[in-house]
Amino acid sequence: MIKKALIVEDDLISAEATQSMLKQLGFNEVKVVSSGEEAIQKARQIKPNLILLDIRLNGAMKGTEAATIIKSFLDVPIIFITAHSDKESLKSAKISDPSAYLIKPLRMESLNSAIEVAGYKHEMEQKLKKTSLEWENTFNSITDLVSIQDKDCNLVRVNRAYADALGTTPEAVVGKRCFEVIHGTSCYINGCPHVQTIKTGNAAAMTVFEPKLNAWLEVTTSPIVNEKQETSGTIHIAKIINERVKTEQELQGALSRSHAREKEVSGLLHAASAILEIKDFNISARMIFDQCKELTGATSGYVALLSDDGAENEVLFLDAGGLPCNVDPELPMPIRGLRSEAYTQNKTVIHNDFMNSEWVKFMPGGHVILKNVMFAPLVIDNKTVGIMGLANKKEDFTEDDQRIATVFGEFAAIALRNSRNLEALEKSLHTTQQLKIKADAANLAKSQFLANMSHEIRTPMNGVMGMASLLLDTRLDEEQQMFATTIKESAHSLLNIINDILDYSKIEAGKMELDTRGFKLHYTIESLSNILAIKAKEKGLEYHTTLSPEIPDNLLGDPGRLRQILINLISNAIKFTEKGFITVGVTILKNSETKVKLRFSVKDSGIGIPQNLVDQLFQPFNQADISVTRKYGGTGLGLSICRQLIDLMNGEIKVESAEGVGSEFSFSVWFQKDMSSNQSSNEHSADNARLSPPDAETQQSNTNISTHPARILLAEDDPINQQVAIAMLEGLGYKVDFVTSGQAALKATEQGEYDIIFMDCMMPVMNGYTATEMIRKSQKVPNPKIPIIAMTANAMQGDKEKCLRSGMDNYLSKPIEQERLEALCNKYISK
Repeated sequence: MIKKALIVEDDLISAEATQSMLKQLGFNEVKVVSSGEEAIQKARQIKPNLILLDIRLNGAMKGTEAATIIKSFLDVPIIFITAHSDKESLKSAKISDPSAYLIKPLRMESLNSAIEVAGYKHEMEQKLKKTSLEWENTFNSITDLVSIQDKDCNLVRVNRAYADALGTTPEAVVGKRCFEVIHGTSCYINGCPHVQTIKTGNAAAMTVFEPKLNAWLEVTTSPIVNEKQETSGTIHIAKIINERVKTEQELQGALSRSHAREKEVSGLLHAASAILEIKDFNISARMIFDQCKELTGATSGYVALLSDDGAENEVLFLDAGGLPCNVDPELPMPIRGLRSEAYTQNKTVIHNDFMNSEWVKFMPGGHVILKNVMFAPLVIDNKTVGIMGLANKKEDFTEDDQRIATVFGEFAAIALRNSRNLEALEKSLHTTQQLKIKADAANLAKSQFLANMSHEIRTPMNGVMGMASLLLDTRLDEEQQMFATTIKESAHSLLNIINDILDYSKIEAGKMELDTRGFKLHYTIESLSNILAIKAKEKGLEYHTTLSPEIPDNLLGDPGRLRQILINLISNAIKFTEKGFITVGVTILKNSETKVKLRFSVKDSGIGIPQNLVDQLFQPFNQADISVTRKYGGTGLGLSICRQLIDLMNGEIKVESAEGVGSEFSFSVWFQKDMSSNQSSNEHSADNARLSPPDAETQQSNTNISTHPARILLAEDDPINQQVAIAMLEGLGYKVDFVTSGQAALKATEQGEYDIIFMDCMMPVMNGYTATEMIRKSQKVPNPKIPIIAMTANAMQGDKEKCLRSGMDNYLSKPIEQERLEALCNKYISK
């Protein structure tokens, strides 16, 4: 016979697990559907022998509704499965009258038991239906033991079934008294329904076991009323109900077993809850033990763990069940006796007459009296690591108790493993936290070191570059001019290296942030071309720029970082190309109403890159080979910074190259479209004018200002930087007063009127930030709104913002170039 089953479950993993268990239980065909509608259709199609149905399903139809419809056309056991055991779910389930009810997650044993109960219940229901049908048919066709009796219990008439039951004929018993024929007695039996009906005129009934027939009879009597409305006799119907009584007894047994299973499932759920919610094994072990003790009927016991050397137990707790026990639970328990068998065999063992067993000799003095015992091992990775002992059940421990104790021992082992894993995890997390704290401290120290190094390097660099610029403005012979030019260019190269290292460090520390603003793409590209095309032409290279006409001009992004990437790529192309061309192109990859994806490419006809070295290009401090460093110089950080800036923009960079032929570096980035019609580029934005970097000031002075009346205050503590700044400013025609501390700057501002202040940030006594704040607040300063320009070697992330917060108007980083200094003077003094 083919056994078919239908699983109605919207959780695929649960459905697959249940399907596997059903096949192991002998079901040849197991179908799975995920909704109530599919369940109805599939039930009509395959007519399964069993249906497992989740109460709560995705979709319009609930599991209980589907069950009701299926029952209307198919008589089949239906077992409800659910992860919900609340009262509302149970109430909803009972309305549909399932054959059984299971709580997730399903276990093979509980599933098998539920199928047995469902089968029993279905079988009993079938028998009850059959018995009821027989009763109705018997009543309607008079096939039960039916007799008509007068008021004196004389049999007037009996049916064939009555006579057949007695092994005689109807004619042979007519005229005799009923109690003589059916009971074989000489008088009425107690509570005879016939006598009651004759006395009261009402119907009467009783159920009686008839030894003569060896049958249970359900007897009913109805009055026969004569013309005088007197009860003259009864219709006596006796139904043999052996099957029904047997069925009811079997059903009662099945219900009792089902109740026991439900109680066991409830205990398992409580134990599972202890595993999931409690990380302290002593607490979870006690909860698991209590559930097992209640289910098995034990009244005392303990849980113990095996010592590391495996020689003895450490008792976690002892429950003597109210009996006297004088054994100290903290004393070690040697591994011996019956308990040793549970350890060595990794299985639950029982003894129901322990005090007369061979093991009683191992009991220490003062131990609680043990009528019977059961030991369940706690097994982890096929090794017993502990024991759960149970004792003193009123009856004997059974195989079912042994099964339950084994399951709860497994639960206790899981709880123990979880507890140990959590303890190890907490230690690991603590170690990780400590490492993070140390790493954060190291990063902070590195950032502080970089900031200090930036300041310390830029301060002397300002002197070198400033003095070189001033020297070049004097009368020099050809050789001196060459020496001074070399000094200035070398200082510029050194400054570029410093900037690369600082940029890479900021990116690595996660300090680099994009400054998103509106800008014009064509202006950015053209401004680069104006600068870099000159360098290309100096080497005799052709320089071309192409922009697709469809590219929107007004975009939102970080033009400064975009310019930095392109300058790096184009400068590399010029550096590594001796003859031929440099081509810069921008094309559209994707376009929408609000954003556009652009591809930027820089192509050259230079030395190219060997294919096996391409992957190293974007690693920090790497170049194609050591000879490149020797010949062309550089830190090897440029391409690494480009890649990380592009990553910061959520873009990607690629390179295609052939040795001796040339290279093409390309990257693609999404930009938002600037929908504001009046948006101008960042280089001319009024919002950014207050703190524009000096290199963005494009206005140049062509006016002779040797007699300029403006007065400038210089606050600078470094003697060399004083000389450089004074020489540059006086060379521009300005009168310069200088001080060496912020306190002196505040005093000088209170005593005299100046048109602009160039303020160093790091000075003794009082720094430039504090001095600026006090100048803005001072009531003694004639012009508290005097322009104050930061002139500092601090060039790390956040230094500009710090200057602004203190009240400064702009920012000039060292080393200072005369052109930048002049641009700022023209901007603020001309107001």
